[in-house]
Amino acid sequence: MPAKKVAVTASPSNGPATSSSGIGAPQVGTSVLMKPLHNLEKAQIAFSVAVEDYNNIKRESILELDFALEQKREELRLLDREREDKGQMLIEEMNQTKKRKRIDCDNDMAEYKRQSALQILQETKEIPILESKFTEMVTELDAMEQRHKGEVAKTVGKITSEAKKELDSQLRAKDLEHKSNTAMITAEVNQLKEQEKNYQKCIAMLEKQLDDQRQLTKEVAQASAKGAIQQTIGKV
Repeated sequence: MPAKKVAVTASPSNGPATSSSGIGAPQVGTSVLMKPLHNLEKAQIAFSVAVEDYNNIKRESILELDFALEQKREELRLLDREREDKGQMLIEEMNQTKKRKRIDCDNDMAEYKRQSALQILQETKEIPILESKFTEMVTELDAMEQRHKGEVAKTVGKITSEAKKELDSQLRAKDLEHKSNTAMITAEVNQLKEQEKNYQKCIAMLEKQLDDQRQLTKEVAQASAKGAIQQTIGKV
């Protein structure tokens, strides 16, 4: 049940306090009221400090957990890298092993083929060709090839010489024809140039005659005008 509010006032003579409602109330000192308030304020301050300490501890704990988590992540990255490196090394070792086994298998297969061939030759009573005989056959084949190359070179040289002669003959004929055509064209050009000179002379002569005719016409006109003026003056 809420407590009843009572207004308390102090008398001017520092006498006992009386309630505004007219009902008598016990005397309450200022120090008695301030002490609970002071205790409450101290409790609030202590609570605030405790909350701040709790928040600091919480932040530190979170930072420690984040740091520990990052360390674990780094350890996991290192483990993954180490695992990848080991896997790569293992793959390279496997590849090297496969290569060696393949080489060994190829060598064994070649040896098996050689032994099988020798066995077949023995069964068929055949004798393999000696290396010296094989070398002799190769030498003879090279000699035949050289002789064939010589004959081919002679034939090609003969054909080339005949073709060159024919080509030279055709070139000479073409050269003579070209010179003849050039001479004819040169003569025609010279003739055209001479005709052009004659035309230029004729044009110059005609232009002079035309100028002389214009001058004569001008003089006749001036003389006619002068005679007409004199006649007019004489009449006056």
